[in-house]
Amino acid sequence: MLLDLHIRDFVLIDRLDISFSEGLTVLTGETGAGKSIVVDALAAVLGGRVVAADVIRTGAESALIEAAFASNEKVDALLRQAGITPEEYCVLSREILRTGRSRYRVNGQIATLSLLQEVAERLVDIHSQHEHQSLLVAARQLDMLDAFGGPEVLALREQVASLARSYHEMRREWTELNENERERLQRQEFLRYQIDEIAAARLQPDEEEQLEREQVILVNAGQLARQLDAAYAAVYENENGAAADLVGQAIAHLREVSRIDSSYGDLVSALEGVESLLADVAREVRHRREEIEMDPVRLEEVQARLSLIHQLKRKYGASVEEVLEFARSAEQELELLEASETRVVELEDKLTALAGSLIEQARKLHEKRKSVASRLEKAVEEELRALNMEKARFGVSLTCEGQTDSLQQLSVGPTGFDRCDFLISANPGEELRSLARVASGGELSRVLLALKSVLASVYDVPTIVFDEVDAGIGGRTAQAVGHKLRAMARERQVLCVTHLAQIAALGDAHIHIDKTSHDGSTRVSLRLLSEQERVAELAQMLDGTESPTTLEHAREMLASAQEGARR
Repeated sequence: MLLDLHIRDFVLIDRLDISFSEGLTVLTGETGAGKSIVVDALAAVLGGRVVAADVIRTGAESALIEAAFASNEKVDALLRQAGITPEEYCVLSREILRTGRSRYRVNGQIATLSLLQEVAERLVDIHSQHEHQSLLVAARQLDMLDAFGGPEVLALREQVASLARSYHEMRREWTELNENERERLQRQEFLRYQIDEIAAARLQPDEEEQLEREQVILVNAGQLARQLDAAYAAVYENENGAAADLVGQAIAHLREVSRIDSSYGDLVSALEGVESLLADVAREVRHRREEIEMDPVRLEEVQARLSLIHQLKRKYGASVEEVLEFARSAEQELELLEASETRVVELEDKLTALAGSLIEQARKLHEKRKSVASRLEKAVEEELRALNMEKARFGVSLTCEGQTDSLQQLSVGPTGFDRCDFLISANPGEELRSLARVASGGELSRVLLALKSVLASVYDVPTIVFDEVDAGIGGRTAQAVGHKLRAMARERQVLCVTHLAQIAALGDAHIHIDKTSHDGSTRVSLRLLSEQERVAELAQMLDGTESPTTLEHAREMLASAQEGARR
């Protein structure tokens, strides 16, 4: 339950600290006093959407709301999952900055908005004027129906949601593959052409360098032959003295010298080495010369091969290695594309099976919902009778949508096939019609209160807040609504903003909200009323005066309410 609420610089509240008790707490005040500001602040600290410029008090840099709750097992388990140590109290905090950002804390530790909201869902249920409109939304009505169905229906709904997610993800892939079939086939054909073109060339990694060297030799074959012939002649056939002959003569002279002076023997050996080297060089020159020949046919072949290589390089890479790598990548892509054809067939088989399971479970969920709808109709009608709508009939219409056996047209969302519509007939003889079309403000308030009462045990939230649930009602109906709120408050804490004395008199605690202006500024304040102050407040709510007659009426209302509470 909500224990304490601290508000600073929020709308018209500069600073406010208020404590709450068990049972039914009513909040009253004159029209325009800012009764809903407290509910808005509570909604904000629970993670509701706010516009910083609208809620931060003029002159302040930020607004702060802190709410302390008695913790419970569900909250403790959630906090442990988030790495926060549970305590006796769960304190939620939100600071709203002028920049539009907010800082969230749980038990003093920085928290995310999503965690704050998850914790809040286990602590408080706020019924505001906005929720009147949400009651008219089909999806919200379906949520209520499933919640009333309990764990069995909710588990089946989650199973349908899981199947629907898997189905739609798989169908998205299948659709994309089918939509891109023409592009895929064109791409496959192009890749095969590229792969075949490169494969036909039978490229070798070092082939280009070898061919370029061979081309240089073939182009310069004549010059190479002449130069090599001249080189060989210089060694052995020069008329003016071949190098070999001259070295031989030098060796002969030095041998004669070495007979006289043996120290010249080293020079003889050196020249003999030169003579041997000249012979080796001459043999190599002659060998290579014999290999060189003018071969225009071979030159044409080499140039054609190099032209092919250069053409492939222009298309596929800067080098032969890159061209070969391109071919390998193209082969891998082609394999994937060819595999996608198989994937389409596989997906069709899986989709057919998955669609069958989804349809089967969605139909089971529909049948369960029909049974739950019947029970909900009876339960709500019983609550409506207690709310002075004795002749009202409540109905639940379930319409199946999206059923088909076509993979392309099967449309099943996470909640199944069903569209839910709450129906109401407020008066005898009237046919059931959509709540969105026929319900007045007062009827809508009571229907929602009836639903809240029926679903209270299902949602099992320790605190429920009603913001002017009494809109559009009065007299006996107001008393009936008040007694229903008090009955709900026996099981959980109920806070109710009201403008009706009949409801305010039934509160276990009564908080007055007041708006005052001083020195050009406006402030909203709250205070817990004593019994005497409650009498005066009820009198004001009855006819705007504190006449003896009105005060006596107020005392009687309060005494009657207290007597009823003791019974």
